[in-house]
Amino acid sequence: MSSTVPMETVYQIGDERSEAAAMLRRVAAEVWTPRRVLPVDQWAERYRVLPPGSSSRPGPWTHAEAPYLREPMAALTEEGVETVTLMTATQTGKTETLINFLLWMLDQAPGPTLLVYPNIELGRSVMRDRIQPSVLACPQVAGRLRSTRTASAEMSTTMLQTDRATVWVTGSNSEANLASRPIRYLVVDELDAEEFSASGLELARQRTKTYTDRKILQCSSPSLAEHGIHAQYLLGDRRAYWCPCPACDRFSLLRWADVKWDGGTRATVEQARATARWVCPHCQQPAADHQRREMISRGRWVPDGQVMSAAGEIEGVPANDSATHRSYHLSSLAVPRIGWGDLAARFVSLRAGEGGPGLRVFVNGELGEPWRERGEQVSESELGKLFVPVKAGGYAMVPPVDADGYQPGMLERGGQLLRLPAEVVALVGFADLQRDRAYVEIRGLTVRAEQSLLVWCGEVACPADQPGSLHALDKIVRGRWPHPSGAMVPVAALAIDSGDGARTLEVYHWTGTHGNVYASKGVAGSGSGSQGMVRPWTLDLAEYDPAAGERGMKPMSAAPGRVRSGRVRFLTINTNVYKSRAMAVLQQARADPAKAALRFCEAGERTARYVEHLTAEHLVRRTRPDGRVVLAWELRPGRTDNHHWDTLVGCMALTDAMGAEEQLTPEATAAAMARWRPEAVAAPVRAEGGGGGSAWAMGGAGGWTL
Repeated sequence: MSSTVPMETVYQIGDERSEAAAMLRRVAAEVWTPRRVLPVDQWAERYRVLPPGSSSRPGPWTHAEAPYLREPMAALTEEGVETVTLMTATQTGKTETLINFLLWMLDQAPGPTLLVYPNIELGRSVMRDRIQPSVLACPQVAGRLRSTRTASAEMSTTMLQTDRATVWVTGSNSEANLASRPIRYLVVDELDAEEFSASGLELARQRTKTYTDRKILQCSSPSLAEHGIHAQYLLGDRRAYWCPCPACDRFSLLRWADVKWDGGTRATVEQARATARWVCPHCQQPAADHQRREMISRGRWVPDGQVMSAAGEIEGVPANDSATHRSYHLSSLAVPRIGWGDLAARFVSLRAGEGGPGLRVFVNGELGEPWRERGEQVSESELGKLFVPVKAGGYAMVPPVDADGYQPGMLERGGQLLRLPAEVVALVGFADLQRDRAYVEIRGLTVRAEQSLLVWCGEVACPADQPGSLHALDKIVRGRWPHPSGAMVPVAALAIDSGDGARTLEVYHWTGTHGNVYASKGVAGSGSGSQGMVRPWTLDLAEYDPAAGERGMKPMSAAPGRVRSGRVRFLTINTNVYKSRAMAVLQQARADPAKAALRFCEAGERTARYVEHLTAEHLVRRTRPDGRVVLAWELRPGRTDNHHWDTLVGCMALTDAMGAEEQLTPEATAAAMARWRPEAVAAPVRAEGGGGGSAWAMGGAGGWTL
């Protein structure tokens, strides 16, 4: 009996033998042919190819766009250097440095390599979107894959294999993967991400002990001082990038303090962008953006404790002469494609001149410097001065009224009619719900939400043991506030804290009876991306299961007819961000309360209680079980009540979520005021569901429907 072999099988066997023979010839040539190991920076210029799609400038690698990366790359192959730390601003090329080092290793000095990211999801993303395309775009490395036909099998999102090396990707919280194998090369990225496990970093370091020629590369933008990447930077020789002045040719460190623009802290974004320049600390001559590229191309890395002399030589004694650890700090000031005008405009747009989260974003992300928290600096006595009396030019607190029965002159105190300040064009509110009452705050917004004025605050009894007691808040939601123009202004939107679960379902039911009320919950994140939040707030139309009892929001039941699902407008607030922002604004308000972004009315006996609540918390550092240091707002020792602190923060978040800055234009608010005049409407405006005031348009971008 005879058998035949299909021709495609014959071809396949032939292909595999050819590939095996080619691999043997390549390995033999490498074994018997001596070659010089190139430094990473030289190798990148000779062999690296930037792939289309993952780079704005695809093609051969060049140091012209990032001359400052040459020395850190070279340090990775310098004899005696074991660790290289990059503490940089965002978008300065640290990921490309990481990829260049990885590709160099696969070609020049292969060895087991571990890439550690804060979590495996980020690691998979970088491997898929950045590393794999770079490998395939570089013939010098792609040829080391055993077969281009099996490249996908040899490059998963957690592992990359060549003929002589394996690269693993893992998350910092995966102890099993971190401790499972010895490694020669360790690459750590995004070290200062909140979820990066400090214990995971140390565990990964332990895996390199068996290799005397180990190399460790760690990269990140900084967060807090003496923490994460900054702590690692301090362990090295602490190098900074110095550049020469176009006028006097003296070298100096590029500092943000030397960037000037017309108008100072009062400058507009456009003014800052158009007039920004760097001023030499030696000759005081300005340098414009078009001179930056030449300055940066001639830059030099200088260790801490040393300086550049007038002759252009490095002089002095290093403050921390670490022979095995090179550490580098780089800001966006040294990036050719980022103009000084761009940085000045961003600084002004963040309104970061006096502190707060905007300043921290700029310091960490653009200057590449760690944030040193100043903490709460506003005393009760200072806050009390922000409640300006009417006799001193302030305004009085105005309670809500029933628009149906209101007559001009009904609200009066001390012979003065109680009216909203004339500049108020819309109202927002927040209710902090407790077991027996709700603490409520109503704030008036000016055009473009440039200022937020406290117009009323108080307590509303709504005991949890009385069914339907939340309807006591209806008088707030459906109330009106008299305006000097004659308009009766409604509450555009009000959010209520859904609590810790004890009254959650009750809140959901009550919000459903009003078209302008939102359930709310705070999360104590450290940044705008906390808990998966792109912004420090999210606004959703969520579904819940009314049969779930007080367990809170549940997914809608998939079985028709079993459960009637409920829907709730839901506002999630990153409380750490807004509390830091509020405290920063309060610090600014001390200089001129009338021009501050947050203003306060004459509140009488309520002032002391309100001020006590606003100073009930302070910002502290806490070390998590995994070793990470985080900032958190916590009650001060001996303090128990912070309710109006929460209502203020809630109003600020709701204002942002409603898009007030874009929506409250002079034209839109003038038209609304006209509609709110008694002669223009016979009865109070009722929003969907019976609530009063203007409703938020759910879905899409949303906005004010005034």
